[in-house]
Amino acid sequence: MDVANLIDKHPFGVVMLVNEFPPLRVGGGERQAEQLCIQLVKQNINIGVLTRGDKDTLHSEIRDGFWVQRVQPRGPGKFKSFSFLLGAIYHLWRRRKQYQIIHAHLAFTPAIAAALVGRLLRKPVIVKFGNSGKFGDIQVSQATRRGRLKLALLRRGGSRFIALDDAMHSELLQAGFALSRLQRMNNGVDATLFHPIADKSHLKFDLGIRDKTVILYIGRLTAQKSLPLLLRSFGQLTRKYPQVFLLLVGDGPDRPALAKLATQVGIREQVRFIGNVDNVRPYLAASDIFVLPSVSEGMSNALLEAMSSGLACVVTRVGNATEMLEDGSCGLLVEANNQKELTQTLDRLLDNSQQRADLSKKARQRIESTYAIEIIGKSYQVLYETLLDEILV
Repeated sequence: MDVANLIDKHPFGVVMLVNEFPPLRVGGGERQAEQLCIQLVKQNINIGVLTRGDKDTLHSEIRDGFWVQRVQPRGPGKFKSFSFLLGAIYHLWRRRKQYQIIHAHLAFTPAIAAALVGRLLRKPVIVKFGNSGKFGDIQVSQATRRGRLKLALLRRGGSRFIALDDAMHSELLQAGFALSRLQRMNNGVDATLFHPIADKSHLKFDLGIRDKTVILYIGRLTAQKSLPLLLRSFGQLTRKYPQVFLLLVGDGPDRPALAKLATQVGIREQVRFIGNVDNVRPYLAASDIFVLPSVSEGMSNALLEAMSSGLACVVTRVGNATEMLEDGSCGLLVEANNQKELTQTLDRLLDNSQQRADLSKKARQRIESTYAIEIIGKSYQVLYETLLDEILV
């Protein structure tokens, strides 16, 4: 199916701008963009994606019912980002008849291209921010002159700015973004793909961790995630629960230091560093408890997948976690950087299988009522239609 046939099928079009997109290695924000694209196609909306490419990816293709255009950046250092910006602007202009709305994910170079072209073509522009706090889009951008210029361009060129939590909403206001253009939205998860597994024994056997109570972390191995605290906490737990096992799924610059720390704490045989994987479902399906000890988050994609998979979740009170877990009614919340509280909370869960089962059920119900991707897709369709109506007024 070519792009022309796609356009004929749909009442209006949205082009998604995202820094990276599968099959390139991506994070939670980019995976969220992919899920949203797939869902919006099901809602009869014409979707396109403009993103980075490399020598191993197709420049242009149709997949899952939407088109993907990839720009291969060229040159060294900052010039590479500039070349991507120019390429994105070119393709936004070239494909201008294929969309009515520009939706940029995260405050990277694609968002700048979206703001510039949207203003030129008088098309609505949505910019979805990723994280709040010191690792978030606003505070990181405000720390440099280039970042402050970027925020100024976004303030002028954006029609709506998506905040995933109250802290992010406040940061956007403080950074000068108009209240009338701010909108709270949620991330979503495919609740059909990520679902609870009643009998985990064969899945644990397949991973070589039979008869273990498995704690799972999914995410980047970076300072933002506070993983040294988790390893030290886990080390204390192993003295009381010798059958407990920790899986760390993901990679990052802190991996060598974390592996060394695991050895120093004496837990190297009870911790497995999985690295990056294309499919996290086998690890979710085999695990009993999900833990996210971050000092900064937005709305964690990994947490959504864990809740949807029916895991009992222990998460720090950062970003949108308090809202997602209904202030602790469907998951347990701890303060960031508090090793004692994290250890005590995990201890209670490890000692109480009934509490784990109750939290599992409530987490799944929370997903089905609020965060299923079908619900989020409909929310975005309402936003798109509202923006198109504003143009006509």
